[in-house]
This record gives sequence, structure tokens and C-alpha cells, in this order.
Amino acid sequence: EGESGSASGPAGGSSDADGGGDSDDGAGASDADPSALEWAMAVCLSRYGFVACTALVSAASTFPFGFFRKGAHEILNELFDTQQLDADSLWTQPSVFSNLAVFTAYKFAFAVMTLGCAIPAGVFTPVFTVGAAAGRLLGELLLVVLPGEDGAAEAPGGLTAGGPAGGAGGGGGGGGG
Repeated sequence: EGESGSASGPAGGSSDADGGGDSDDGAGASDADPSALEWAMAVCLSRYGFVACTALVSAASTFPFGFFRKGAHEILNELFDTQQLDADSLWTQPSVFSNLAVFTAYKFAFAVMTLGCAIPAGVFTPVFTVGAAAGRLLGELLLVVLPGEDGAAEAPGGLTAGGPAGGAGGGGGGGGG
């Protein structure tokens, strides 16, 4: 009994300690040391991490487009201009339609994301900018579709003014019945 107790005790203890200890330490280490992806997600979902991640993604994804590097005042002045955009403008390289579509989509997406940030950010200026870009895109499309019409030359600038007004006024719709 003594020998079997002492033999089974240490053997049982060491097998439990080795087997249980290694598996517990392994599980504990994986719980205590999150992977890099889990850490990055935790940082990006924290209050200030979301702001930093949004700024980083915004800067990295918009830098290749030259028109994103202009100031808001300069962009709005170009969008509200009644003349057709210059051929050497950043808006026309490679296509005015693709650039305006990218600009509208990015501005809308990042305006929505910044509304969830923990920093004070404007709502009115992004609405005006998105509306102006969408209106200018529609105006440029009408200029191509209706090239000989009398009012087609003023369409890009005129619809640029209608976009922000529609965005600021809301798209309520849904009349009575």
C-alpha cells in the first residue's frame, strides 16, 4: 500500500500536474496573450482608437486622389462653378464621372463614420459637400446626354446648388394618403 500509494501518488500527481498544468498554461497563455488581430480590433473599437483608425483609413485611402488633398473651400468653389471642369483639372484625370462618384461615395461613408466618433464633428458641411458632388455628377452626366440643349451648359453648376439644398432639407417624401 505504501509503495503503491507512493508510486501512484507521485506518478498520478506528476501526470496530473504535467497534463493539466501544460494544458491549463497553454489555455491560459492564449487567453492572456491575444493575437495581433484581436488586439488591433480592441484598439480600433475603443473610444479614441476608433477616431485614430478612422483618420488613418481615411488618409490612406484618399491620398492617391489629388482632389481629396484640396481644402473644403477650394473643392466647393470648383464644384459650384458653372463652367465645365478644365481638362487639366484633378477632377478630370482619368474621368470626371469616376472621380465625382468616388468623391461622393468616400465623403458620404466617412461622414457617416465620423458621426460615431467621440469628437465634435460637423454634420452640415459634409452634407453640403456630398450634395454638391452628387449634383455636379448629375449635371456633368446631363451635359453629356443633352449636349445641344440650351440649358445644358449651366446644368453642372445649377444642379450642384440643388444637391446641398436637397441634402440639408432632407428627403422626407411619403405624402399623406
